[in-house]
Amino acid sequence: VSLCYDELSMRAKSDFGGLRYYNTDVDRRFRVLFVLGGPGAGKGTQSNLMVENYPVVHFSVGELLRNVPEGSPHKATIDQTLVAGKIVPVEISLSLLKAAMEDARQHVGAHALFLVDGFPRNYDNLAGWCRVMNADAVLEGVLVYQCPLPVLQERILQRAKDSGRADDNLESVKKRFRTFERETMPVLDALRTAAAQHNSTKQRYAVIDIAGYKPLEDV
Repeated sequence: VSLCYDELSMRAKSDFGGLRYYNTDVDRRFRVLFVLGGPGAGKGTQSNLMVENYPVVHFSVGELLRNVPEGSPHKATIDQTLVAGKIVPVEISLSLLKAAMEDARQHVGAHALFLVDGFPRNYDNLAGWCRVMNADAVLEGVLVYQCPLPVLQERILQRAKDSGRADDNLESVKKRFRTFERETMPVLDALRTAAAQHNSTKQRYAVIDIAGYKPLEDV
């Protein structure tokens, strides 16, 4: 994992008002924060609130996948995978994400900070990111919304009344939570290890845990 962040260390510049910074006039890669948490942990809700208050752009990988139009060669695979509570192949996810980020940058400029919600979900996702996106993106940190299963279930069932999502049901949320524990939590451990290594060199990359079960305003 640390190979993904070697160039991050090399890009660090001098302090500016006590903050480390990057020369974005030279480095025109996408600036990214991963946003992770179990299904219903508040990733999308909190990201949208940040969009209202900060100069950031929010992309939900799950939403990009769910909104793939009919007729797409990947549509059937995506729908079947989401309903089963499994993880869509990384090549499909990253192709959609990269296209969306490139399109958004035409409107918001090269200096935008992108919140990438719901990615990476497993080691295959992380390896794919390092392989496909490392030349195009700088990972600046990870926001992790922690939330216990009973709260997630309650939120998902409430959301199901209006969302129309095929995976917003009790059976799917249990499968998705098990997938999160089995496949995403180990990735978070690896990202935390990388953060600890970079903290020792005073780099700004960090993994931040957030109590996502608290009331919306507190979160």
